[in-house]
Amino acid sequence: MYPLVGFVCKPRREVRKVLKKGRPSDLKIGILTPMPYEAAVSSLFMQLAYYYLNSLENVIAFRYVYDGEEDVVEALDACLNPKNLDALLISASFELDYPYIARILAGLGLLPRKDTVRPIVVVGGLSPTSNPLPLSKIADVVVIGEAEPILDKLIDLLGHSNPLSKMREEENLMTFPPEGLKRKALVRDLDNVFFPITQTHPLDEEPAYGHGLRIEISRGCRRFCAFCLEGHVSAPFRYRSLSRVEDIISKGLELIPLKRVIFYSLSFFDVPYAETLLEKLVSEGVEFSVPSLRPDYLTEKRVELIARGGQRTLTIAPEILIPEISCPIGKCFNIESLRELLIHSALTGFRHVKLYLMTGFPKEDVEVSVNAIRKLIQEVLKAGVRIPPNFFRLSVNLLVPKPWTPFQYLPPQHVKQRESNLRLFQKNLRSKCVEVETHSADWLFAQALIGLGDTRISNLVVELGVRGVTLGNLKRLIRELKIDELRYVKEGWEEPPWMKYLDLGINPKYLETRYRILVSNTN
Repeated sequence: MYPLVGFVCKPRREVRKVLKKGRPSDLKIGILTPMPYEAAVSSLFMQLAYYYLNSLENVIAFRYVYDGEEDVVEALDACLNPKNLDALLISASFELDYPYIARILAGLGLLPRKDTVRPIVVVGGLSPTSNPLPLSKIADVVVIGEAEPILDKLIDLLGHSNPLSKMREEENLMTFPPEGLKRKALVRDLDNVFFPITQTHPLDEEPAYGHGLRIEISRGCRRFCAFCLEGHVSAPFRYRSLSRVEDIISKGLELIPLKRVIFYSLSFFDVPYAETLLEKLVSEGVEFSVPSLRPDYLTEKRVELIARGGQRTLTIAPEILIPEISCPIGKCFNIESLRELLIHSALTGFRHVKLYLMTGFPKEDVEVSVNAIRKLIQEVLKAGVRIPPNFFRLSVNLLVPKPWTPFQYLPPQHVKQRESNLRLFQKNLRSKCVEVETHSADWLFAQALIGLGDTRISNLVVELGVRGVTLGNLKRLIRELKIDELRYVKEGWEEPPWMKYLDLGINPKYLETRYRILVSNTN
């Protein structure tokens, strides 16, 4: 018998917490974010679902988070065990969330799933939308697409005597075994959907992105980088109007003690008014934080604006400095311009510049990649500018093939075969001015294994959750379940199974053609 996850009541001291007593007849909905409170409170889905559902008659919503260190599910509102709910909505951003979800459900006595037992477990997010099949043994329902068009529909369906049978008929909801073709729920106009201007803010803990008003300024991306799941699955690119964003900021800042805005965007400076908005916030004395940025969108003026907004780390995502690779994957930029921006960042007063890098592309020479980064850093250091210790923070990731991207045809084994790339980055780039952070190749392999899996990989997800999400258990289960014998692990998919059940608005011919071009032209 393996130790099970615990359940505790751990309400926090928060600003703007919902105080709703509810009635015995109300639908009781749980919102579970499988991560620690400090990260979960920054989840816009948790904020949106919490406030929207509690605004409805006959519904009361409760929040839950998962503390991995203590291995406990924490109830943030009423001390109500999730097994006593009508439905449990779970937000899963990444594939490695799945075994933690399985662990939580097993510990609460909610695995294996049974059609007749409440709560109904509903999972959504980018990864589940891209490929719901690995969730077949832990979810009753997977939401395909975006949350806003679905929440009202879910509440209505939960009122039926047999809600799962009704959910099977919905084109944006997948149940198991999968039937028919499911389509992506999509918000066409971000101005005309609910946004949580009122948000909970902890008084005793520091949220993942710091304190401030969280606002999603845009959704999707115009660039369709070949490796990027979110850019493909969340297409098309949309943004809120300037007037709507200004209204959210004006009203939202009145409700919190700190004048700071945290922007959520995959492609911030693709929003036409982004620079103007930052200038206005600076003039009003409002601090802000912007997400990672494309190097080709940065200018010296924008670097200065971001610094004046109070941000102390500038985050840039060049991925790779080899033009023969960077341009075909969608990251075409001028390396000399990037060098000048890095020098200007130091002059402007940034304490750190974080660079997101990626290695493991087909036909990439990793030594050339490492040397290109080293050369760039050396040129900045020789520019005569004072560079603080650990000014450069390199976050180096392996290419992990994802569904609905051109690289979905690569096998998971491709990740393991590039493990030595990470060691080369660590060995050759770390110095007094350079921090190098790499991720475990084994866990990146697990990402690909789960993300590119079909319903068979759900056995691994459940067992890994039940036994404990450790690297040792992962390796043992791969052997015990003979995962390596699944053909896609070493050879990839010719016809990815998720494409049989999903229509996300992406032409399969585009994926196939671009993959062939990338594999043949990348040097």
